[in-house]
Amino acid sequence: MNKYLSALIPGILLLFSTASLSAQIGDFTVRESDREGESIELIALDGSGDPQREFSGSLPFSVNGFEVEMNFREGRASFPRDLVSSTFLYVKYEGEARSRTRLFYVYPGFVDGFTVLHIPLVLLVAVPLALVLIGMFFRRLIILVVLLLGAFFYFNSSRGLSLSSFFDGIKEWVNGLLQMIVPF
Repeated sequence: MNKYLSALIPGILLLFSTASLSAQIGDFTVRESDREGESIELIALDGSGDPQREFSGSLPFSVNGFEVEMNFREGRASFPRDLVSSTFLYVKYEGEARSRTRLFYVYPGFVDGFTVLHIPLVLLVAVPLALVLIGMFFRRLIILVVLLLGAFFYFNSSRGLSLSSFFDGIKEWVNGLLQMIVPF
C-alpha cells in the first residue's frame, strides 16, 4: 500500500505543476472595456491573435514599472484605477518562452469612453534618432532639435512613461529585432 501511495503523490504533484504551467497567454492587447463601470482592460490572446475567452486566473504583469497581479475572467482583466489615469501604458509580461512588451497611448474619446492606440516600440528609437540626424545635417537647427528632444522626453515622462520604461522598451525592441535576425 505504501508503495502505491508513494508513487501516487509525486504523480499528483506533477499533474498540478504542469497544469499551472499551462496557465500562460500567447499574447495580449489593451482595449476599451464594454463592461459596466470599467474603462480599459487587458485582453489575453492566443498565438493567432484571437481572444482566449476560456482563460481565467491571475498572472503577473509590469505596468508602467509597477508589478501588478492581473486577475483574468473570461480572458479579460481590468487595470487598477490609479494606472488607468496614465496616458501611456507600458505593459510587460514575462511568460515561459519569452517576454512580451507593448506600449499603448490612451486618451479620452470623443464620446464617453477611451481610445487606445498601440505604439510600436520602434518609434521610441526612430523619433529621437531622426531628430539627432536632422540636427547633425542642419547645424542651424541644432537648438530647435535639442528643444524638440527635450519636449519629446518631457511629454513621455509627464504622461506616465518614465525614463527607465523608455530605455526598457528600447531594450525589448532591440532584443526582439536580434531574435528575428539571429534565432537563439
